[in-house]
Amino acid sequence: MDPIIYIEISEDISKVVAKIKRHKSDRLILVFPKGAIITNSPAHLNLLKRHADMLGKQIGIVSSDAKARQRAEHAGFEAAGPDAINSRPAAAKREKAAPQKPQAPKTQHPEQPVARPQAKPAEQQHFIPVPEQPAIPPKLIAANLKMPRFGIRKIKISRRKLIYGLSAVLLACLLAFILIPSATITVYPAMQPISKNFDVTVDQNIKTADFKQLIVQGVMVSAPEQLSKTYNSTGKQNVGIKATGSVKIYNSTGQTLRLRAATTTLTSGGMVYHLNQDVSGIRGVSAEVGITADQPGDQYNVPAGTKFEIHNAALGAGISSIYAQNDVAITSGASRFTAIVSQQDLDQAAADLKASVLQAAKQQLLNSRNLILVDNGSNLQVQSLTYDKKAGDNASTFTASLSGQLQALTFDATIIKKMIEQRAGLTITPDQYFVLSQKEQMDYSYKNVDYNKGAGDLNVAFNSLVADNIDTGSLKNSITGKNADQVKSILMQNSAIGSVNVHFSPFWVHTTPFWPSRVKIQISLNPAT
Repeated sequence: MDPIIYIEISEDISKVVAKIKRHKSDRLILVFPKGAIITNSPAHLNLLKRHADMLGKQIGIVSSDAKARQRAEHAGFEAAGPDAINSRPAAAKREKAAPQKPQAPKTQHPEQPVARPQAKPAEQQHFIPVPEQPAIPPKLIAANLKMPRFGIRKIKISRRKLIYGLSAVLLACLLAFILIPSATITVYPAMQPISKNFDVTVDQNIKTADFKQLIVQGVMVSAPEQLSKTYNSTGKQNVGIKATGSVKIYNSTGQTLRLRAATTTLTSGGMVYHLNQDVSGIRGVSAEVGITADQPGDQYNVPAGTKFEIHNAALGAGISSIYAQNDVAITSGASRFTAIVSQQDLDQAAADLKASVLQAAKQQLLNSRNLILVDNGSNLQVQSLTYDKKAGDNASTFTASLSGQLQALTFDATIIKKMIEQRAGLTITPDQYFVLSQKEQMDYSYKNVDYNKGAGDLNVAFNSLVADNIDTGSLKNSITGKNADQVKSILMQNSAIGSVNVHFSPFWVHTTPFWPSRVKIQISLNPAT
């Protein structure tokens, strides 16, 4: 039979876990009395289940409280009543009990003979024998005398009094239920972030995981991948109107100049303009010369009196004695943009396709086979990458298509999670526990991968929250008769408590009852709002 551990009503998680650790057996039976702290709280039962799983123990719970058994089963335990451990021993004791020796009948006094009933047939042996009644003396019959009647005296109760009495009892119970004050204290544990790093070996050549050596079985995945997606073009091209106008060229060098349209540019404010034709015989001030902006757009429009620098290889740079100026504003430039496919669009599409292929493979492997694929533990060999548009094409959208072969070293998600949680549990004290339901994150990254051997060294970054166990049973006596602020002040002196919420009932009650049984302290892992 599995070892049985009897738990005291006030024992908390840390004491129970310590008792479990002292037993080497993998299967244990915990017997909880009715009203025990742990079985009264689903949160405590969930914590006990996590500790048992981390220790590799299979726990059965025995309790006389039906609700406690329901809570235990909801937490994942096997639960039963006290008969589960009492029925067999009791039956064994009854079987082994020695038969009682028949006692000699007591001798009757000779002066007081006792009339014995005659034996009845076997089919009537289950009835209790009734002694025969003595016959009525003939004298009484002759004298016509009646035997006295004996009976129970009936007590007459008025129906109205009965109704009033029952109503008074019900009213008293109702008032007691409403008027008796109660307090519910919700305690939120103080949670501290914890980060641990573990090195795990992933190898497809092993058959079972080794939790002590942190070795998990690897699964090599090789599959063809194809994906096509449509993207928006982000490039822009101005297809508006180029600004045109006229300028006069000023030459104060004393020499006659000739400027060719093909080799001469004019600039103003970073905007570039070109001569419409060659200009010769420039001495002093030239006649009006036509110019055109280098690109379309209204940014090439300039007001009258704008000075233009003249650039020509034959003139050299930085000659301030030669320049151009417009007498009339240039206003014909206009902007109109159209979308084009840029080279940056094509490069970003290629990177997105590769990432999308990996993400789709991750989700598919996790959903269908419960396998985790790590980005740097995979190799996507691109066999073809095509686009339906090229850089510079006028198009608002374009389609990119990728095909290739994916190779990856994966591992089971459930096994790695259980392995890391168990190893992380060894790094905290017995009075602490991981608040796994609040925040748990595992980040995976391969240090190296050998796809030919199907093995690699994996680093797992474990991030979670840790809290200290709180003994709620010892807190009640210290807060009786206290108001909400006093209750919070007293409880917050415990470093394991992060915050406290106090609720009194009925609404006019402002202090905790003096009866500890009317004070309920519960632990909530959900953050206080």
